[in-house]
Amino acid sequence: GYQVMLDGRPMKTPAQNPVVLPTYPLALAVAAEGEWQVRVLQRAFERASMIACMHHAKSCVNQGWSIIV
Repeated sequence: GYQVMLDGRPMKTPAQNPVVLPTYPLALAVAAEGEWQVRVLQRAFERASMIACMHHAKSCVNQGWSIIV
């Protein structure tokens, strides 16, 4: 079988067993899907972080505080 790796670590089932698939194309498809999900989540986190930072900066300015970057 083919073990699926993401970021150099083995992908695991909820029971903590390694994901092993019977064919290379199937393993490649699962790995690609996992990598895509990681990238989407990273972008979403970056956007959420920026929105939170902008909200915090706006609150500081509204209270008359100086922002030094």
